[in-house]
Amino acid sequence: PDIPGYEFDFCNSSALINVMQVKNGKIITPGGMSYSLLVLDESARYMTLPVLKKISDMVKAGAKVAGIKPEKSPSLRDSDAEFQAIVNDIWGKSNQNVSVSQNYGEILKGVNIPEDVSITNAKSKILYVHRKTAGEDIYWLNNRSENTNEAEISFRVAGKTAVLWHPQTGKTEKVSYQIKDGRTIIPLKFESWEAFFIIF
Repeated sequence: PDIPGYEFDFCNSSALINVMQVKNGKIITPGGMSYSLLVLDESARYMTLPVLKKISDMVKAGAKVAGIKPEKSPSLRDSDAEFQAIVNDIWGKSNQNVSVSQNYGEILKGVNIPEDVSITNAKSKILYVHRKTAGEDIYWLNNRSENTNEAEISFRVAGKTAVLWHPQTGKTEKVSYQIKDGRTIIPLKFESWEAFFIIF
């Protein structure tokens, strides 16, 4: 999905049914990953009854769901009447945790989840990945160009010191940054195809 400023992971039906749980409105995995929104893309128009039941259970537990409304099961073994009854139960009432909107960024902002990373003034694409440990926020940033690139990068982190790590050498360096409106803003310069970590 196109959700500027937010990261996502893909999940297949087996992982959804067997791995994902809901706690305090967040979708979580046993490994500690946490997600604020389950996005249903075009492939979700057709889903089996067990997957739909799992989504129903997740919504009842407080998970937020947005995107395509399922239409039917591709399995001949599934009851169409039961399928439609569950769809109507989830999408047929005014449930604030369920939306058919595909404006995912606005949905996240609407539940007070600001952009994780905002990149401005970049000449070419910069990719990022964000992971957390108990005490650190770890961002990997990658200049997707053979040309040098500069950007101002705003992170959804405040109150922590930022350090730049060079993955090729393990060398670290301090970076200048400012904290504004609960975010840390760092001006960064990338060489050709350069990637590095910012660790808070």
